[in-house]
Amino acid sequence: MNHKTERRMLQAAERLAGVGHWRLDLVTEDLFWSDEVFRIHGYEPGEITPDLEFAIQVYHPDEHDRVRAVVQRAIDTGLGWTFNCRLIHRNGSMRQVRAKGEVELGPQGEALALFGVFQDCTQELEERTQLRQLSSIIESTCEGVVITDASGELTWCNRGFCLMTGYAVDELRGRRPGRIFRGPGTCLDTVREMNQHIARGEPYTCELLNYRKNGHPYWVRMSLHPIRSADGDVQGYFAIESDITQMRQVMEDMRTEIFRREQLEGELRALATEDSLSRLSNRRGFFEQAEEAIRQAREHGSPLCLGIVDIDHFKETNDTYGHQGGDAVIRHLGELMKELFRERDVLGRIGGEEFALLLPMTDLEGAKTLMVRFQELLRTRALSHDGAGLAVRCSIGLGELGSEETLTGLLSRADDALYAAKRAGRDRIEIARADVIELTPARGRKRSR
Repeated sequence: MNHKTERRMLQAAERLAGVGHWRLDLVTEDLFWSDEVFRIHGYEPGEITPDLEFAIQVYHPDEHDRVRAVVQRAIDTGLGWTFNCRLIHRNGSMRQVRAKGEVELGPQGEALALFGVFQDCTQELEERTQLRQLSSIIESTCEGVVITDASGELTWCNRGFCLMTGYAVDELRGRRPGRIFRGPGTCLDTVREMNQHIARGEPYTCELLNYRKNGHPYWVRMSLHPIRSADGDVQGYFAIESDITQMRQVMEDMRTEIFRREQLEGELRALATEDSLSRLSNRRGFFEQAEEAIRQAREHGSPLCLGIVDIDHFKETNDTYGHQGGDAVIRHLGELMKELFRERDVLGRIGGEEFALLLPMTDLEGAKTLMVRFQELLRTRALSHDGAGLAVRCSIGLGELGSEETLTGLLSRADDALYAAKRAGRDRIEIARADVIELTPARGRKRSR
């Protein structure tokens, strides 16, 4: 191999490594820079003729005395040196360089020349600084950070993870985290799903109930990611875990509070729309549901009937047995109506002893059949009060909703039919006449109960 070939190979090696060499002849004061040293300073090879003073001046001003001292010490002692220093690049940017050198000595031990290598390590030092900062952040964060190998065994974790779990690093290294922290409350379905993602080399995020070293449970939100080689092979996994126990407790408390409030609202709605005695809808509740039932009947073109039920001789019952006896009769009717009528029917107590029954998807024939069954049920299921049997009977007015009729109109016609049943001897069912709608509601009439 000739000298030119050797020189080309040396230049290529220096360029690839980012390392240049230099030599200062202490006798002639000639300074030699290799091509890479020129490039590190920002010059093309041979563009300038450097000398020792120039080489010192291109360092950061704060470094001049230090560099001079290193050079002089090497000449005086004949010993080599190594130092990192700041260099001002030709473009004005500051670079971090590493210099290593030795002294060429003569036969009498005198210093003849200085020889050294020169490397721009700016990127390396910046990356190291960033790694130190990142390491400091990871160590100081309260989040848990874990790294495992491809088999799932823990190789490293930060301080936050140790504080979260109660284990020391040495207690965890070489063990599978999933087996350590699992407990009786851990969702196995979530664990299986996580393992499936791991087997496929896919990232996965979940919330899981884990257990600390002292056995106390804690909730964690975990984000798991594969670590891949340059070839794409999975070399391990890293996970970032957050303790969300307090957040879960707050959410659980909120759900409990929402449930409690919903129950309270339901109770308040019931108080506002339910009759406490009969346990049917009160007047307000009945009319709200009836309007909606009529709207749906109009929309679907389905039949709808209304029955008004009035207890016969209710005043006499109150006079004979007192208000407790009257209340017992009201409760008795409410229980029988709930037992007989369908879930879709709207049942309500709209007056002292008066009830309204709205029967969706039911024509007059079907409605009358239901009302007959109700009267038969009253006869067969006598009410027992204070050891005495009370025969409860009712008069009923029944009407079917007309094509253009309102709820008020239907109520008025059914009420007229009820009045007719009372006049005809009570304990009867009368059908409202479809062609008679009185301008003065019958409900204002005084009639015997």
